[in-house]
Amino acid sequence: MECIICAEDQPESSFTSREEADLCGHFQKTCNSCIENILSTKVSNRLLEHAILECPFPNCLKTLDFSAVRKMVSERVFNSWDNALLRYHMTTNRDYLACLNAHCGKYFSIEALSVECPQERKLTCPYCQSHQCLACSRPWHEAACTISPEQEEAQSNTAMERMGAKNCPRCTATIIKNGGCDHMHCIQCSTDFCWQCLTVNFMHTDTCPTK
Repeated sequence: MECIICAEDQPESSFTSREEADLCGHFQKTCNSCIENILSTKVSNRLLEHAILECPFPNCLKTLDFSAVRKMVSERVFNSWDNALLRYHMTTNRDYLACLNAHCGKYFSIEALSVECPQERKLTCPYCQSHQCLACSRPWHEAACTISPEQEEAQSNTAMERMGAKNCPRCTATIIKNGGCDHMHCIQCSTDFCWQCLTVNFMHTDTCPTK
């Protein structure tokens, strides 16, 4: 059968699990390898709000759900997507925070603390036992969170650098890069930009000053 994406003749084994899902004609005729490529592009562009794969053809509203995708792609590609989904939802969920320890950086839940001790501001990372302040999102300090705006910005920038985070050049939303290429997509304002130099036009590989 010829794949409608790569236009190559593929064996029947490249079109597995088509009978088990309610697919559009496009997905029926798209080989597993091309579905993997579509999924990998979705991960690279950080399009992770929903655990589905949309049909790539314009005006087609059909999607592949989580279980259908799992049957059609390799374990490596599926795990990459699954892990990216998990990281995305932890970064956008207010009940999770990232450890500020540069050697850790793992996310942990603060939901129980918010319910049981709503006034508590000292957080302890369950993975590395380092402490940070819930009130100002900085490494733990005994004194009150009353510092000048300049000091706060400097400390915030330092903490972001330790986490490997940067601000979107258009809306300033905090973005953490977890592998992949340097083409970034901001979920907040849908801006595409270069991770290395923060240029909004990411199609500037030859002129990127960091190259």
